Amino acid sequence: MQPLDLISAAPWQRAVFTTYMLSLSFFEAVILDRLVRGGGRNALILADPEGIRAGLSEQGARRAGRDYELEPVANTTGVFHPKLTLLFGDSDAHLLVGSGNLTFGGWGMNLETVDHLHPGFAAEVFDDTADLFETLTITDNIRTGIADQFEPVAAQLRKSTRGAPRSGNFRLLHSVGGSIAEQLSELAYDLGGATCITIISPYFDKDGSAVSRLSKLMNCENVQLHSHPKGAVRGSKGINWPEGTNALPVCVDAPFGNDDRPLHAKCVEILCRRGRLLMSGSANSTNAALFAGNVEASLVRIQRDTLVGWTTRPAAKPTVYPVVDTDEADDGEERTGILRAVIEGDRIAGQVIVPRLQGQAQLSVATTAGYGELGIVSIDDAGKFEAAAPDLEMRSWGRGRMVLRIEQNNHAVEGFVSIAAAAGIIQKAGAMAPRLLAMLSGTETPEDVAAILTWFKEDPDRIGSAPVRGGQGGDKVEREATWVPIEVLRPVGESPRHSNASSTGGEPAWQRALWLVRSAFFEPRGPWKSGTGEDDQAEDEEDVESEIERLKRIQREDNAKNRAMNALDGLLTEMLADRHKGIHAVSAFALAHYLTDRIRPAPSVVHSWLVRILGEFSRHGLPMDASIATAGMLLRASDGQKRPAERARTFLLRAGIDLASFMPDSATIPGFVEVLKPSWNAEQFLEAIRSARTAGEEVRMYLEAAEGGQPLPSLSVLENSPHWPQLKAAFADGEARSRFYVLEGSQNFCPRCNLVMPAASQQELRQIGVTRHCRIILCRGI
Repeated sequence: MQPLDLISAAPWQRAVFTTYMLSLSFFEAVILDRLVRGGGRNALILADPEGIRAGLSEQGARRAGRDYELEPVANTTGVFHPKLTLLFGDSDAHLLVGSGNLTFGGWGMNLETVDHLHPGFAAEVFDDTADLFETLTITDNIRTGIADQFEPVAAQLRKSTRGAPRSGNFRLLHSVGGSIAEQLSELAYDLGGATCITIISPYFDKDGSAVSRLSKLMNCENVQLHSHPKGAVRGSKGINWPEGTNALPVCVDAPFGNDDRPLHAKCVEILCRRGRLLMSGSANSTNAALFAGNVEASLVRIQRDTLVGWTTRPAAKPTVYPVVDTDEADDGEERTGILRAVIEGDRIAGQVIVPRLQGQAQLSVATTAGYGELGIVSIDDAGKFEAAAPDLEMRSWGRGRMVLRIEQNNHAVEGFVSIAAAAGIIQKAGAMAPRLLAMLSGTETPEDVAAILTWFKEDPDRIGSAPVRGGQGGDKVEREATWVPIEVLRPVGESPRHSNASSTGGEPAWQRALWLVRSAFFEPRGPWKSGTGEDDQAEDEEDVESEIERLKRIQREDNAKNRAMNALDGLLTEMLADRHKGIHAVSAFALAHYLTDRIRPAPSVVHSWLVRILGEFSRHGLPMDASIATAGMLLRASDGQKRPAERARTFLLRAGIDLASFMPDSATIPGFVEVLKPSWNAEQFLEAIRSARTAGEEVRMYLEAAEGGQPLPSLSVLENSPHWPQLKAAFADGEARSRFYVLEGSQNFCPRCNLVMPAASQQELRQIGVTRHCRIILCRGI
């Protein structure tokens, strides 16, 4: 199985990558894409500061800190150089040990080695890798901000080997706490001692001292160096052929000599008297890699009683390349240092990894949207700092990258910002995590929304209750979310567990994550572009798509939109159930507008949603902010029924809204406006509402004028009712009026006989304030 196929082969719960150099554009476009397509999540990259520095230079890197974690690991005695990939499933683990960095070259363009290991046949390698991570936490020369995450990784590795057989045929040699060369020498000694050493390496010390030391340590003068026909990848830490060595240049046949890619593989074959050792991985044939300095990891195959090795042929020494100089910054300036940072709510905390800084410094942040100063921060003796960062978290969900920068005298330090809420979602939300993250970043598809709404339907408490701030429709303010128990964000299909968490308890990152997910549905985002000219143009700028493929894609997206609308219908039934007593009404309103804004469904569909949702506000006497009240106005202005202004006035007054001071807010509900009445002017309609009178108001005017002996006023609503002749005749006849029944509010039964009135009579009473059953019945209520 190819490494990329393994990445997408299973829904990995955790993926850890270690690397020296790094291309985030490659990782996001290839590795992360494969991981997500396979249902995997929770990716962590551990990279040398040199790799982080390279990632910072890539403007195309946009998802670090949101869709995956990126952490620098500095080695004060050398470089952090292992090339490992750890993939963890429910009860399984896989390990790749290679020579390639997390770059386009390391995963295809260069000649590299990679070994795929499993506890079923190489349990010792997993134990050794666990030892590597455990040792990293206590080694003085390692500087990182996430040492606390190494122990859980080690624990997962050890868990994967429980009960597994141990043959002793594979070992992982690492240089943390010991020399790889000395470990290799001990293994050779166990096999009777080395008789021939063949080295494949792109880099050596200039004087070849590491090769000489290894030869002396093994007590073996028969040393061969592979001279690759196509040359080696040029590097900054070593030369491609050592000077002054007595080693014999050879060409190792298949699989190396006939490969036309530049060499970056690192292998050492040691033929012994009673077997063969074959080492491959990250370690070059340099002193820093084999003896002391770097952090390295290489796999050793121990082949007992195998006495035949690689096939070689004589070769000429290659042309020596000059070392690529990356240590000097342009114009003599000091190289940019590296930091790590995490944002949680309105606070940002971080640590300077290299170089060591302490004291006051200027903090700033750069995004694709611009540059902003965050003020002065104080860096402690461990390099740690903390600062207020209002609104930065919300801006960090955009599609661009976010880089933090510290400046102190002549020092400049930069690093990517991770979002604590994103990490919480990735770790806890199961298969729903990628969809929730897409929702937060504004890149959601119809398929994502359909799945999220179905997820909400399984448990409406996941979206939480949302009390309105301000109330009474008087202010244009954002609706404020409440915290939701962490327990409700359990993975799909997982049964609820007992939890003592309250609505304000639990992990803050989880609470913040839920708040952010819910808030995303309150943002007008406009319609999806699928099938439009704009969509076609976007496709033209990327991969060429045939007309058949385009139509199939549009059909899939249309099907997803229909699923999303069906999911919302079912979700509204659950959210607006009587037992919830209106606590989900505001969230239901937000979801309905979001879907209306994105899909632009038929007006009848939107009308039915609004009738159900606004009815919930009326039934429970819930306060309305300006956007909800405006939606109620729009509903009456667009439903095609008579007397829209009078009915809208009734709606607003029953909601307790002061019409004199009320300001409509149609800007926050563009989807509803576009679907129901695109040309609607809320301010003009409000003036009509203020000039209109409700049926209840006219009934009061009629009664007050009659009882006060005043002239009969103009009453447009009552005058158009079939009962107006009787009302007009009784205006000046007190005895006739005394036989009327006057109600303070609408009801469905006759006040004289207590029988339920026909539906038509009930509707008359509600809409025009008058009906007849046993006698004339008037309703003076709003």
